[in-house]
Amino acid sequence: SAYLTYHHYAIIANPDLLSVCDFSDTFNCSEVNSSKYAELFSTPIALLGVLYFFVLLVFAVRSFKKKEFYQYSLVTYILGLLFVFYLVYAEFVLGVFCLFCTVLHAIIILGLILSIIVVRKTYAWKNDFLSAYAWSLSGYVLLGLLIMGFSNLSGTQRSLVPQSFGQCL
Repeated sequence: SAYLTYHHYAIIANPDLLSVCDFSDTFNCSEVNSSKYAELFSTPIALLGVLYFFVLLVFAVRSFKKKEFYQYSLVTYILGLLFVFYLVYAEFVLGVFCLFCTVLHAIIILGLILSIIVVRKTYAWKNDFLSAYAWSLSGYVLLGLLIMGFSNLSGTQRSLVPQSFGQCL
């Protein structure tokens, strides 16, 4: 996701730039990453992916101390699966596939399967976890909304929005 975010901003700065995974007309990360499907409310989906995997990392680390974070990870993987469906749909509509995206899709699906196994084996499922999950996730949702809001600035404010990944950092 970090590379795809970098590449998304790099394509904006230099539309002739090629990705390391541009192999053919069918397998072309640059075309997928510069399509209308690559952004959600003017925010690169790859950037949201960076935030998504960061949240999963936090949940994984916290699960060593509290096993209810296993179910947080499970629900987060389910939410990620919704994005996988959307992105695979977009690739089929475009008729072009991104290999890095496909690897990330596989990671999300594998993570979901492993999360189901871990939750079942550890009996970590609690019926009242949704409110705690929502509270735990709320800070990350606010951060995502802030990123999306910053990406949607218009007019003179738009000049404040970074035009490259380096400026974003």
